[in-house]
Amino acid sequence: MNLDYDLITWVNYFIGAFVCCFSGIIVGKILLNKKFKDIKLPRYFLIIPFSIFLVFNNLAFDNILKMFGSILVLSLIYRYILEQKGVKIFTYSMASFVIFLLGELSFALVISLFDYLFHLSLAHDVSKAVYSNILIAIFYCIMTYIFRKKLAYYLEKIDKVHIFIAFFQGLLTLFITFSSLNFLYIEKWQFSYKFILIFIIMIGSATITISLVKQYLNNKEVVEKYKMSEEYLKTSALLIEKYSTAIHRYKNNLIILKGYIRSNEEEANQYIDSLLDKFEDKKYSWVKKINYIPIDTMRYVIYYKLSKAEEKNLKIFVNVSRDIKKNDSKILESNQLGHILDILGEYFDNAIYASFESKEKELIFDLYQENDNMIFKISNTFKGNIDLNMITKNGYTTKGKGHGLGLFDIDKIIKNINILNNIYEIIDNYFVTTLTINLKDNKKSVKK
Repeated sequence: MNLDYDLITWVNYFIGAFVCCFSGIIVGKILLNKKFKDIKLPRYFLIIPFSIFLVFNNLAFDNILKMFGSILVLSLIYRYILEQKGVKIFTYSMASFVIFLLGELSFALVISLFDYLFHLSLAHDVSKAVYSNILIAIFYCIMTYIFRKKLAYYLEKIDKVHIFIAFFQGLLTLFITFSSLNFLYIEKWQFSYKFILIFIIMIGSATITISLVKQYLNNKEVVEKYKMSEEYLKTSALLIEKYSTAIHRYKNNLIILKGYIRSNEEEANQYIDSLLDKFEDKKYSWVKKINYIPIDTMRYVIYYKLSKAEEKNLKIFVNVSRDIKKNDSKILESNQLGHILDILGEYFDNAIYASFESKEKELIFDLYQENDNMIFKISNTFKGNIDLNMITKNGYTTKGKGHGLGLFDIDKIIKNINILNNIYEIIDNYFVTTLTINLKDNKKSVKK
């Protein structure tokens, strides 16, 4: 490694590395739907040591090992600047590096085409200039912004189970892409049939990787939905069994009551009073109201969640407007419905957990129609204090580590679906979550 450079050269190297690190933060911010103010100011100063490391990494290695150093820097950015944990650090840093390489390839293609069309020889000189890193970073950020929704959606789905598949497929793509770019550097970025061939190989490799990961995640999603449907069927069977038992018991009570009426009216009245005293509560009285919901899968999810609340002996109050029945059961697209069910499921889980921890143990579910809006309102009692300014921050959860998505992740999903809106409030001693579905806008999009 040659370190005998003048000050200007060292400054140029540092600026180039600094631009790469800063663009890595911007890309991470886009993928994680963060704002600059969400990142604590002192953490930005970590760019300086990361940039210095990147300079020496680029000088020390001129092969595949340089790739691992760059991924390490991105991982450090996600961990210590963007404050991510666990699998997210690896998946997001790998994805960011692939996008960076594709951005570099796009930049190389533009410069090489420019040379080819105008018979110039700027590519090799431009590739070594400081401003080339700025241009590559711009390509990098633009590509991320264009594909941000799809990238964020699939990156969020990659968990510990999928990490090995993502690792090996991603590593293969990185190896092919990095090796191809290295070849282009050796060829001084000259536009030729080799350039086109390498470009096709790199794009093809990235496409195959995305397709394989997408297919695997979709298959996993189908399996999870099947398991969930199985749970719904079990819950429904349990409800039917309880109703059958209740009906049988009521028939027996009527037969006994009939006998008392014939023999002794006073004993009949005493027996009726004893039945009223023994009547525990109105468990599952909400089932009839839930049946107003026209969307089957939505109805099953709410059945399931409320039955779980019943098992915890919570006080449940359910109000579902009859107007809900008027909606078309196919008003929501399948991908929209999938996200909405995930959101409702998480809201119910949070409400059940919080109300169970509270002294009052109450959960209220309201569903009604207001103009063209379907409004879900889940209210629950809670223990302690809730800071409304903190609940949507990344990593914040009232359920402890390893439980649920958290409202930060839920809000990210809602922001990507234009027909959804949500509000969090504290009214009296209830934490109230309101999810609104704008059916009017959805009808327009479905017609189109």
